[in-house]
Amino acid sequence: MAFMIPVYSKADFVEVDGSYGDTFLVPFEYYDEDSGEIVEEYSGKWFCQLSAPGYMDQTDWMGPFDTLKEAKAELSDVYEVDPETGEQLEY
Repeated sequence: MAFMIPVYSKADFVEVDGSYGDTFLVPFEYYDEDSGEIVEEYSGKWFCQLSAPGYMDQTDWMGPFDTLKEAKAELSDVYEVDPETGEQLEY
């Protein structure tokens, strides 16, 4: 089993201009005004990341994508993992 597994979400997300000059995506339900100013809001789109269950390790959220298939393809391309299991792809 892979240490980090794929996570897909179609929740409402916001793109935040962080207080340290960074921009990041976060599910709206976890948005905190102290994190920065909302640049964009997304509803009805797909987002993805890799996460280690039971640990705080996770990648940044990626998206938005119109379809789950697009989200899976991007996750696989960027991290070279199986989009279903998170197992490392062998070439």
